[in-house]
Amino acid sequence: MARPSPSHVDEIARPAFTWIVVAVACMLVIATWRVFVAHADGRRAPPPGRQHGQRVVRHDAPRGMLVDRAGRVLASSSLAYDIEIECYGNADLPRELAARIVASLELGQHVSTAQREEVRIALELPSEERRRDLWQRADARGTPRGPWQFYWKRVFARDVGSTEVLRALEALGRERFDACRFRFRFESVWNRVYPLGRAAAHVVGTIVGEADGASRAIGLEALDDLDAGKPRLVRESRNARGKTYLRDLEVTPFADEFEVGRVVTTLDARVQEVAFEAIERAVRAAEAEWGLLFLIDLHSGDVLALAGAPTFDPEFRVEGDSDWPMTHWARVEPGSVIKPLILGLAMERGLVRPGQSFVCGDNGEKTWRMQPRHARGRRVITDDHYVGECRVEDILIQSSNIGAVKVGMLGGAAFHREMLELFRLAEAPDLGLPLPRAKNGEARRGRVPTARNFEYLPDYELYTGPSLSFGYQLEIYPLSFARAFASLITGHDFRLRLIVDAKSQGEKAGRGRRLFSDRTVEWVRETLVRVVTDPRGTARDLSDAETDSWLAGKTGTTVNRITQTSNASFIGFAPASDPRWLSMALLMKRKVRSFYGGKYAAPAVKELLSFVRQREVVQKSHALVGR
Repeated sequence: MARPSPSHVDEIARPAFTWIVVAVACMLVIATWRVFVAHADGRRAPPPGRQHGQRVVRHDAPRGMLVDRAGRVLASSSLAYDIEIECYGNADLPRELAARIVASLELGQHVSTAQREEVRIALELPSEERRRDLWQRADARGTPRGPWQFYWKRVFARDVGSTEVLRALEALGRERFDACRFRFRFESVWNRVYPLGRAAAHVVGTIVGEADGASRAIGLEALDDLDAGKPRLVRESRNARGKTYLRDLEVTPFADEFEVGRVVTTLDARVQEVAFEAIERAVRAAEAEWGLLFLIDLHSGDVLALAGAPTFDPEFRVEGDSDWPMTHWARVEPGSVIKPLILGLAMERGLVRPGQSFVCGDNGEKTWRMQPRHARGRRVITDDHYVGECRVEDILIQSSNIGAVKVGMLGGAAFHREMLELFRLAEAPDLGLPLPRAKNGEARRGRVPTARNFEYLPDYELYTGPSLSFGYQLEIYPLSFARAFASLITGHDFRLRLIVDAKSQGEKAGRGRRLFSDRTVEWVRETLVRVVTDPRGTARDLSDAETDSWLAGKTGTTVNRITQTSNASFIGFAPASDPRWLSMALLMKRKVRSFYGGKYAAPAVKELLSFVRQREVVQKSHALVGR
């Protein structure tokens, strides 16, 4: 067979090469278009800001203010005006008028090219369907039709809150221009303003508009106190040519000039911002679905920060924004962070003693096949790594599931029942925040084992008891768990507070009745310090010269094979010898097995605790200089 000539090969290759180039070019165009669209609607863009959406939080009257512990504003109402121009003319209104309007608007802020175009279009004679022909009203007698044939009106500026701008437009409205007549109309509107923006969106909340036109409040915005003392305002419409529907145009940029409700929270605005930045970085680094981080003052019970990610801009929404507040709605299996509660209570009740030995693993393996007395089957308890023979302290330091089960089962069903009741793990956090509701309308509580799970011994010994010992078979609020953990490391029944002088919280926040002896509390604190400092500790990556012996805590990891979700958590406190702050971070990720709290959650807690530590040092130094 004759071979094809080079020219014949070229004739075949040339169109093939052309088609390949065209295909690659099309793929690049499609990819570029997809990226452009994704960025345009905010799905893959940087954190959504004001340029991505439209203002949605607007009201007929101001609402009360939310402020942090130092009086810094977290949410307030500002008064602004939408400005409409009514035009009478036979053609476009003069360009000089458009220039004067833009000059007036620039007294308040820079006028963009798009805004200039809006002003220009507002003065153009509209198409027939968008204008009114005044001459069509002339009767058969030939009544004079007047100088102006057409009438139209358009809004050319929104949310104008500058007194200088409004007064300039008012003065401009009294001037006369040849070949036209016009007047401005001002309509008042109250906007809700959130100075911290995305950083506090979940806890401060916002007003969310529904598809049916209704609205609902989330976060602290749902408090009834914010509607108390609301002044009565009339929607204003003013003719700036001298004929007024209302006598004066009173421009009040800020709602705090009215007597409105004022709710003081325990939040610290700066700490809240740092917490949000830390958890946002942690979620991004772990590629997690969501995460939360909070900080509690152990001297007062005050919640200083409560942040979640991903979040949303409470003033400007974009398509795809989720306002689900994981910070106080999520209920999770705590996992290994519950082990200090198990061992601390066992130590207090005399079930174990410091230094007591346990064997965590069979024959050099990281498994233990437990044989319940009242159940036929066996259950295999597995550690993440081999622990072997160890002391009771090592159960916490190395986070041994086997050791936790052996300790927890020493007290039987009565011990686990007491643990749940003493630490009140089933309670929902009573902080004034709206919580998910059950069918009966009450706030949904945490899920814990039922009475039958404890009474039927085969079920308890095989499933309930072992699972509770390392933090499974539970769904509890992280804030409720943090309150329980605070009770352990302070030795007192502990209560949290988010709203100062809230009527709904009759009991004093902070430390209550005594629960644990000083001996137990000191043992727990010292052991949790070694979780960070010990080379075998599960949070050893946090160890450094600045935090060793100052920071203590416990890591946690849970894997739910049914829902294919994993949680990584870390709860830490400092200073370890006399705790002042308690912080917890929790991340959720899907379809992953190796998702450890010491690697992904702990750094956010360390960052937040280090910030408040450094800030306290700076504040003390300033106080000394000022003396």
